Amino acid sequence: FTSSNFPGLTLNGGTGNDTVNLTGDIIFATDASLDVDLQNDDSDPGTDVVNLAANANVVTGGNGTITVKASKTIVLNAGSSFETVNGGVTLEANLQATPASGAFIGVNVSNALIRSTGSGQISVAGRGGDSGTSQFGVLVSLGGTISGGTTGTTTVSGFGGASTSASNHGLVVQNNGSAITS
Repeated sequence: FTSSNFPGLTLNGGTGNDTVNLTGDIIFATDASLDVDLQNDDSDPGTDVVNLAANANVVTGGNGTITVKASKTIVLNAGSSFETVNGGVTLEANLQATPASGAFIGVNVSNALIRSTGSGQISVAGRGGDSGTSQFGVLVSLGGTISGGTTGTTTVSGFGGASTSASNHGLVVQNNGSAITS
């Protein structure tokens, strides 16, 4: 869906596997927030995925926050963004006690943007999958950016997957124009 002046949105996971696809722009009313917490549903949360489609932008104003938590992966596709002003952005992928199994990147920011333009804090944390190569915890690539605001802190934590193959790093920033700033 596409909306502007949205009053706030909370999505909680159910028992089993959950997928949330945000496919269009969502512009929240001042101080309204997005809360997509797929980790608070069950002691065994299943395999949860959140996808922000290409060119889809989720924007809060004032003190509105963005919280996205999934038991497998969070993917920001090309041209997409999570943006706040004074509210925080929290993204967490595959951080539960028993990590999800498979070949995947925890948080993938590919030519996409995570940003606070004011005093909002940015926290991004992810753990990669456990099979194959390139099981990154957090990947910022192809011009992707994680950018802190004027006074809030920016924290990025990654844990490489438990695979025995090569290149399973916690945090990878690659390609021209990719950056983490605060």
